[in-house]
Amino acid sequence: MCKVRCFLEPECVSFNFGQQNDGSLLCKLNNRSHAQVPDAMQTRIGFIYRPVFNSCQSNPCSSHSTCRLGFGADGYHCLCPAGYHGRKCELEDPPTVVSCASFTQLGPSSYEMDANHGSWAADGFCRVIRMDEINAGDPYTINVDLYNVIAWDGVDSGHLGVMYNAVDEDNFDVFYFRLVTCEKISFPIVVIFIWRPIHLQRVDINFKVYISVLPRLHNTAPCFQSGYVLNGNFVGSSNSPCPNGNPPGKTWFNVLVEVSSDGRVEIFLNGDLVNSQTSHFNTKGRGGVVVANGYQNVMKFRDFRLHGMP
Repeated sequence: MCKVRCFLEPECVSFNFGQQNDGSLLCKLNNRSHAQVPDAMQTRIGFIYRPVFNSCQSNPCSSHSTCRLGFGADGYHCLCPAGYHGRKCELEDPPTVVSCASFTQLGPSSYEMDANHGSWAADGFCRVIRMDEINAGDPYTINVDLYNVIAWDGVDSGHLGVMYNAVDEDNFDVFYFRLVTCEKISFPIVVIFIWRPIHLQRVDINFKVYISVLPRLHNTAPCFQSGYVLNGNFVGSSNSPCPNGNPPGKTWFNVLVEVSSDGRVEIFLNGDLVNSQTSHFNTKGRGGVVVANGYQNVMKFRDFRLHGMP
C-alpha cells in the first residue's frame, strides 16, 4: 500500500514503512532517495526503506499538464487540463468558432480567422473561443500574438482583439485594436494671375493651378477600444490611444491581459500598458480571439496561452 501511495505522488522517489511503538503502521513518502542524499540514511529497527523509480522526474508531459506515476507502459501518465489532449497533453482541443466566414489551422498553435462577411454591428464579432479554462474567480492571464492580413482599406486597417471572462459564446468582456490607416492630405490650391499692359493692350496670362496631395499615416480613431458583449450585442465602454501608436498590418504584435479576482484588468500591447479598467463580467478564466465582421477583415493568431496567476 505504501508503494502505491508513492506511485501516486509525483514528488515521491522513495518511502519508509514500518510499525511504530504504539503498533500503528507508518508510511513516510520521501522526495529524495539514498542515491541523492547517502549521508541521510539511518537504520531504524522494524522499518524498511525502498527507492522507487520516478518516471515523472524527466518531465515527460507538456508543461501545462500534470505527470502521474504508474498506469502506463512507460510508468507514468499525463493528466491534461481542459483544452488539451494527447498522450503527453501536447495537442490542443478544437476551439469553438462563432460567426466567421472561415477558420483555418495553419500549424501548431497557429490559426487564421476570416471575417469577410456580414455587417457591423448586426453580425458582431467573428470569434474563436478556446476550450482551456481557469477556475472561476481565480486570477489569470491571456497571452497571444495577433497579425492583420487584410481589411477594407488594405493591410493597415482592421479591428482585431481578445475576449476574456467568457461566460459563453454570446457573453464576454472584450477589447480590440484599430490598426493604422492611410489618409490623404490635400494642400491649398495656389492660383497665380499675371497682368501687364503692352502697347495699351491688356495681355492676360493664363493662370496655373498647383495642387499637392501627399499621403501620411494617420489615426482616424483611437487605437484601443474596450467593451463587452451581452447576449450577442457589443456595448462599448472606453477607448484610448496606445503608447507607441496603433499597431501596423502584416506585423505580429503581442497582447497580454491580466485579470485579477476582483475584476481589475490590465492590458498590454508589446509589453506596454495600454489600459487599466474594471471588467463587466465576474472573473472567469476563459477567453479567445475576436475580429469585427463587416470590414472584410482577415487575421491570424498564434500561441494563445491561458495561465493562472498567484
